[in-house]
Order: sequence, then C-alpha cells, then structure tokens
Amino acid sequence: MRTKKLSIMVLSIVVAVGTAQAGDKNVKFVSNSIHCGGCANKVKTAVTAVDGVSGVDVNLESKVVSINYDDAKASPEKIQEAIAAAKHTAEPYDPEAVIEREVAYYAKQINCGGCAGKVKKNLSAEAGILSVEADPATKIVTVKYDANKTSSKEFKGYFEKFDYTVTRYWDSDKVKYTRFNLAAIGDKAADIEKSLNEAKGIYDFTVNAKTNTIAVAYDGSSLTEESVADAVVKNNNLTLAAK
Repeated sequence: MRTKKLSIMVLSIVVAVGTAQAGDKNVKFVSNSIHCGGCANKVKTAVTAVDGVSGVDVNLESKVVSINYDDAKASPEKIQEAIAAAKHTAEPYDPEAVIEREVAYYAKQINCGGCAGKVKKNLSAEAGILSVEADPATKIVTVKYDANKTSSKEFKGYFEKFDYTVTRYWDSDKVKYTRFNLAAIGDKAADIEKSLNEAKGIYDFTVNAKTNTIAVAYDGSSLTEESVADAVVKNNNLTLAAK
C-alpha cells in the first residue's frame, strides 16, 4: 500500500511539472512608440498587470518587448491589448527583420580622408552594421545598424580594435569634447572611471588602457578641456603624456 501511494504521489508531481512547462510561453512585440525609460516603464506596468504574465523585459535600443506568460491565463492578443491601452504600439516581432537604429560618435583622431576611410572600413566589417559615415571636418561618425543583430554597447569596443578612443556625440553646442594621453594608465582604469562618473558635467567618457588615452564629452558651460584633464590627473596621481 505504501509503495502504491508513493507511486501516485510521484505521478502527480510529474503531471504538475509537465503542466507548468506546457503553459510557459514567450511572445515578443516591437513598440516603436517607446522613446525613453518612462515609456518602457509604462508598458512594463501595463503588461505586468495582465493575469498570467510572469515577466516583462523592454529593450530601449531595439524597442523589443519580451513577455513570459502562462497560456492558460493570458494570450498574445490580451498582452497586445494591454500595450495598446497604455497608448503604445505593439507590432509582431520578426527575428529576421532589420531593426534599423542610428547612433553618432565624436572621434577626435579623424584628421583626414584617410582616417575617415579607416573608420568606415573597420566598423563596416562588424556584424549588424548597415552603414558608416565619417566626416573629417566635424570628426563625427554616424553609424546605422541592425539592433536585431548588434547593440551600440559594443561599438566603443569596435573603435578600440583599431586604437580609436571615442565618446557618444550630441547635437548640442553645450557639449564639448576632448581626448588626452596619459603617461600610463596601468591598473588605474577603474579609478579613473570612478572619478569621471562622480564628476559633474560629464556626459560620456571612454578610458582606453591599451593606448593610455581618455576621451570625454563634457558640459562646456561649466567645465574646460584643462579642468577635465586636471581632475583625472590630480584625483588619481597620474601624469599627462608629453605632447
């Protein structure tokens, strides 16, 4: 009798687990009306409120909303309706579709047409890059890419492969850019990043320990090129490289 009861208990557990797995589904939508973290949170709140939804992830870059749900309680249609009720679009996600996005960088190292050609050639070789424009006059590099295949989080690393140290570019007269060399960065990279993260008026930066260079985008109304470099050097007992 004990063996029979144990067998029934094991069978019940197996059935329960099988049912849970069968109901665990995922659906994705592209919501091109999402423009910021506030939009993403609004969509996430609306979808999370749907009975049966167990998880929501919103990728701000690709604008893909990924939802885990129990198909015994929820459906893609109900989820799509919830996103629409939050005043956002929800188009079916196609993993093969091109999700075109654009981002710009300031590359102070571009000094001529040859430099621009080098940047275009190297970046264009990376997976997911659709087009690259590099202007020697403005030193602005504009990259169009497929967010279904790559992320702009990887791009600074792509630049560093050919020894360029860059920052994001903003179309604003307020934002200024500098790039300077240190005698040696060594194991100070984390300390330098901490200093720049804590400094007021810093929009973006890259610390390249391989080439001992630092690129910074900063608020030109409150900081100067000299004050940015000086803050890094003094705070971390470093030395600027001789020009």
